[in-house]
Formats: sequence, structure tokens, C-alpha cells
Amino acid sequence: MAVTSVEPPGASLTHLASPVAFTMREFGIGTTELLLAGEIVGEDGTAVTGAVVGVWGVLLDAEPGGVFEILAHGSCAATNAIEIHVNAPGYDRCEFSLVVDDTVPIGKGEVAIRPSRLGDGTLVVLHTFELHRTLG
Repeated sequence: MAVTSVEPPGASLTHLASPVAFTMREFGIGTTELLLAGEIVGEDGTAVTGAVVGVWGVLLDAEPGGVFEILAHGSCAATNAIEIHVNAPGYDRCEFSLVVDDTVPIGKGEVAIRPSRLGDGTLVVLHTFELHRTLG
């Protein structure tokens, strides 16, 4: 399984990276377990407090330091996409997709989320992946 990212239009590459890791397992036909963990930080490097992360309808409040870990079960059989969103006080809701391709097995992917508070309060999330093949 390979994962590629779909970046929001007009995204800038100048924002601070927040480390995020996720792992996926498949159960039966079309059912997937996703563990997403990471940190939401502002462009100045400080934690974004009050952030909420959602995936497949599961919502999780990030810790006061911006750290989160969320486990969700869902199906990406119909669209091959995992929709993730981030909300934070003073920011607009941000959504992005992980697109899943079953042709290449991976053990995990590492993603950099770079939130930035723009003049209009928009939270911009960029993401890049480092893919690791499953051993064995």
C-alpha cells in the first residue's frame, strides 16, 4: 500500500513543520485501521492550543501542547482517500486527503503538517510523506 498526498491549492513551503506519523492496517475487505499521531504548532514554533483533529468521523482534542494521537476505523474502498481535518481557535477549518494505492505495501508514512495563521485566519496544512516498505 502506498500513500500519496493531495496538498491544498496555493500552499506555501515556508511554514514550520510539525511531525506526524501514521500507520495503517487492513481488516477484511475494504476496512482499514488508521493510527494518526503528531503535533500541531504555529509558524513561530509554539503549540496551537485547542486544536481538534478528525478522521473518518472520529474527533480528538489535541493535548494542551498540541500533541495528538487518534485511532480510527473506516473504509476507503469507495474513494481510496482518507479525509482528515484540523480545527483550532482563531483558524478556519482545514481539510486534506490521503490517497491510498494498494499496489505498494508500506509499514508507515511520516507526514509533515505545517500550519500557518494567515492574515485572514486560515489554517494551512501541507503534508509530505516518507514511505517505508513493510519488512517480510
